[in-house]
Amino acid sequence: MLGPQRAEADNRPFAKGRTVHEYFALPVQAVTPPAPVTPAAGSPETMSVTCDLHPLIAKVAAERFNSGLDAVALAFQEVEHRVQTLTGVNEIGEKLMGIALGAKSGPPRVAPQITVTWSTGGSLESEQNGMQFLFKGAMGALRNPRMHGPDAKDARDEAEEMLVIASFLMRRLDIEDDKHKAAASGP
Repeated sequence: MLGPQRAEADNRPFAKGRTVHEYFALPVQAVTPPAPVTPAAGSPETMSVTCDLHPLIAKVAAERFNSGLDAVALAFQEVEHRVQTLTGVNEIGEKLMGIALGAKSGPPRVAPQITVTWSTGGSLESEQNGMQFLFKGAMGALRNPRMHGPDAKDARDEAEEMLVIASFLMRRLDIEDDKHKAAASGP
Protein backbone atom coordinates (compact mmCIF):
# COMPACT_ATOMS: atom_id res chain seq x y z
CA MET A 1 0.00 0.00 0.00
CA LEU A 2 1.09 3.53 -0.53
CA GLY A 3 -0.34 4.96 2.65
CA PRO A 4 -2.64 7.95 2.48
CA GLN A 5 -1.41 8.86 -1.00
CA ARG A 6 -3.28 7.12 -3.79
CA ALA A 7 -1.52 5.46 -6.71
CA GLU A 8 -2.02 6.75 -10.24
CA ALA A 9 -4.35 3.84 -11.05
CA ASP A 10 -6.67 4.66 -8.16
CA ASN A 11 -8.58 7.31 -10.05
CA ARG A 12 -8.55 5.61 -13.44
CA PRO A 13 -11.80 3.73 -14.17
CA PHE A 14 -11.83 0.43 -15.99
CA ALA A 15 -11.28 1.03 -19.67
CA LYS A 16 -13.31 -0.79 -22.27
CA GLY A 17 -10.87 -2.35 -24.70
CA ARG A 18 -11.09 -4.93 -27.43
CA THR A 19 -12.57 -8.33 -26.72
CA VAL A 20 -10.49 -11.49 -26.99
CA HIS A 21 -12.24 -12.27 -30.26
CA GLU A 22 -11.22 -8.89 -31.71
CA TYR A 23 -7.55 -9.56 -30.86
CA PHE A 24 -7.56 -12.93 -32.57
CA ALA A 25 -9.13 -11.46 -35.69
CA LEU A 26 -6.23 -9.01 -36.13
CA PRO A 27 -2.99 -9.77 -37.99
CA VAL A 28 -0.19 -10.87 -35.66
CA GLN A 29 1.73 -7.58 -35.86
CA ALA A 30 -1.38 -5.62 -34.75
CA VAL A 31 -2.07 -7.66 -31.59
CA THR A 32 -0.58 -5.09 -29.20
CA PRO A 33 -3.26 -3.81 -26.83
CA PRO A 34 -4.60 -0.30 -27.34
CA ALA A 35 -3.72 2.55 -25.01
CA PRO A 36 -6.11 2.82 -22.05
CA VAL A 37 -9.19 4.87 -22.72
CA THR A 38 -10.49 7.05 -19.92
CA PRO A 39 -14.25 7.51 -20.33
CA ALA A 40 -15.87 10.76 -19.33
CA ALA A 41 -17.15 10.89 -15.75
CA GLY A 42 -20.72 9.71 -15.56
CA SER A 43 -20.49 7.71 -18.78
CA PRO A 44 -21.98 4.19 -18.82
CA GLU A 45 -18.42 2.77 -18.94
CA THR A 46 -17.52 4.25 -15.53
CA MET A 47 -18.44 2.22 -12.48
CA SER A 48 -17.56 2.63 -8.85
CA VAL A 49 -18.45 0.07 -6.21
CA THR A 50 -18.65 0.78 -2.51
CA CYS A 51 -19.31 -1.84 0.12
CA ASP A 52 -18.99 -2.38 3.84
CA LEU A 53 -16.36 -4.93 4.75
CA HIS A 54 -17.27 -7.86 6.96
CA PRO A 55 -16.97 -6.63 10.58
CA LEU A 56 -14.14 -9.06 11.40
CA ILE A 57 -12.13 -7.93 8.38
CA ALA A 58 -12.80 -4.26 9.10
CA LYS A 59 -11.74 -4.76 12.72
CA VAL A 60 -8.34 -6.27 11.90
CA ALA A 61 -7.54 -4.25 8.78
CA ALA A 62 -8.79 -0.68 9.27
CA GLU A 63 -6.06 0.75 11.47
CA ARG A 64 -3.24 -0.91 9.54
CA PHE A 65 -4.71 0.07 6.18
CA ASN A 66 -5.12 3.72 7.15
CA SER A 67 -1.55 3.87 8.47
CA GLY A 68 -0.15 2.44 5.22
CA LEU A 69 0.76 -0.97 6.66
CA ASP A 70 -0.06 -4.33 5.12
CA ALA A 71 -3.65 -4.96 6.12
CA VAL A 72 -4.13 -7.62 3.44
CA ALA A 73 -1.97 -10.23 5.16
CA LEU A 74 -3.75 -9.61 8.45
CA ALA A 75 -7.17 -9.93 6.80
CA PHE A 76 -6.35 -13.30 5.26
CA GLN A 77 -4.80 -14.49 8.53
CA GLU A 78 -8.16 -13.71 10.13
CA VAL A 79 -9.96 -15.81 7.49
CA GLU A 80 -7.49 -18.61 8.13
CA HIS A 81 -7.95 -18.40 11.91
CA ARG A 82 -11.73 -18.55 11.56
CA VAL A 83 -11.51 -21.68 9.39
CA GLN A 84 -9.22 -23.26 12.01
CA THR A 85 -11.73 -22.38 14.74
CA LEU A 86 -14.73 -23.72 12.81
CA THR A 87 -13.03 -27.00 11.93
CA GLY A 88 -10.65 -27.64 14.80
CA VAL A 89 -7.93 -28.34 12.21
CA ASN A 90 -4.47 -27.11 13.16
CA GLU A 91 -3.10 -26.58 9.65
CA ILE A 92 -2.51 -23.37 7.72
CA GLY A 93 -2.84 -21.97 4.22
CA GLU A 94 -3.88 -23.99 1.22
CA LYS A 95 -3.60 -27.29 3.10
CA LEU A 96 -6.08 -26.08 5.72
CA MET A 97 -8.54 -24.95 3.04
CA GLY A 98 -8.25 -28.26 1.22
CA ILE A 99 -8.97 -30.21 4.39
CA ALA A 100 -11.77 -27.92 5.59
CA LEU A 101 -13.60 -27.34 2.31
CA GLY A 102 -12.72 -30.41 0.27
CA ALA A 103 -14.60 -33.66 0.10
CA LYS A 104 -12.64 -36.86 0.36
CA SER A 105 -13.42 -39.10 -2.57
CA GLY A 106 -13.46 -42.85 -2.65
CA PRO A 107 -15.56 -45.23 -0.65
CA PRO A 108 -16.90 -44.03 1.66
CA ARG A 109 -17.09 -40.47 0.37
CA VAL A 110 -16.60 -37.98 3.21
CA ALA A 111 -18.29 -34.57 3.11
CA PRO A 112 -16.28 -31.38 3.58
CA GLN A 113 -15.84 -30.29 7.19
CA ILE A 114 -17.46 -26.94 6.42
CA THR A 115 -19.90 -26.00 3.68
CA VAL A 116 -19.94 -22.36 2.67
CA THR A 117 -22.52 -22.52 -0.08
CA TRP A 118 -26.05 -21.30 -0.65
CA SER A 119 -26.82 -23.94 -3.28
CA THR A 120 -28.78 -27.10 -2.72
CA GLY A 121 -29.37 -30.07 -4.97
CA GLY A 122 -27.37 -30.58 -8.14
CA SER A 123 -25.26 -27.44 -8.01
CA LEU A 124 -24.17 -27.88 -4.37
CA GLU A 125 -21.08 -29.96 -5.15
CA SER A 126 -20.02 -27.64 -7.97
CA GLU A 127 -20.35 -24.53 -5.82
CA GLN A 128 -18.52 -26.18 -2.90
CA ASN A 129 -15.64 -27.15 -5.22
CA GLY A 130 -15.49 -23.59 -6.50
CA MET A 131 -15.46 -22.19 -2.97
CA GLN A 132 -12.66 -24.58 -2.02
CA PHE A 133 -10.60 -23.25 -4.94
CA LEU A 134 -11.38 -19.64 -3.99
CA PHE A 135 -10.26 -20.19 -0.39
CA LYS A 136 -7.15 -22.14 -1.44
CA GLY A 137 -6.32 -19.59 -4.12
CA ALA A 138 -6.69 -16.71 -1.70
CA MET A 139 -4.25 -18.36 0.70
CA GLY A 140 -1.74 -19.17 -2.04
CA ALA A 141 -1.94 -16.02 -4.13
CA LEU A 142 -2.90 -13.30 -1.65
CA ARG A 143 -1.88 -14.40 1.86
CA ASN A 144 1.37 -16.30 1.26
CA PRO A 145 3.31 -13.66 -0.70
CA ARG A 146 2.57 -11.11 2.01
CA MET A 147 3.49 -13.48 4.85
CA HIS A 148 6.58 -15.13 3.35
CA GLY A 149 7.71 -12.91 0.48
CA PRO A 150 9.61 -9.65 0.21
CA ASP A 151 8.18 -6.65 2.02
CA ALA A 152 6.56 -5.13 -1.07
CA LYS A 153 3.70 -2.68 -0.61
CA ASP A 154 0.43 -3.09 -2.51
CA ALA A 155 -1.09 -0.26 -4.50
CA ARG A 156 -4.06 1.15 -2.60
CA ASP A 157 -6.65 0.10 -5.19
CA GLU A 158 -5.39 -3.50 -5.27
CA ALA A 159 -5.23 -3.66 -1.48
CA GLU A 160 -8.85 -2.49 -1.29
CA GLU A 161 -9.90 -5.16 -3.79
CA MET A 162 -8.08 -7.89 -1.86
CA LEU A 163 -9.77 -6.78 1.35
CA VAL A 164 -13.12 -7.17 -0.41
CA ILE A 165 -12.14 -10.73 -1.35
CA ALA A 166 -11.25 -11.46 2.30
CA SER A 167 -14.58 -9.95 3.33
CA PHE A 168 -16.47 -12.16 0.85
CA LEU A 169 -14.74 -15.27 2.19
CA MET A 170 -15.53 -14.23 5.75
CA ARG A 171 -19.22 -13.75 4.85
CA ARG A 172 -19.26 -17.25 3.42
CA LEU A 173 -17.83 -18.53 6.70
CA ASP A 174 -20.83 -16.87 8.39
CA ILE A 175 -22.97 -19.55 6.68
CA GLU A 176 -21.09 -22.31 8.50
CA ASP A 177 -21.00 -20.33 11.74
CA ASP A 178 -24.79 -19.92 11.61
CA LYS A 179 -25.14 -23.70 11.19
CA HIS A 180 -22.94 -24.28 14.25
CA LYS A 181 -25.00 -21.81 16.31
CA ALA A 182 -28.29 -23.41 15.20
CA ALA A 183 -27.00 -26.90 16.08
CA ALA A 184 -25.81 -25.70 19.48
CA SER A 185 -29.16 -24.12 20.33
CA GLY A 186 -30.94 -27.39 19.51
CA PRO A 187 -34.51 -27.96 18.32
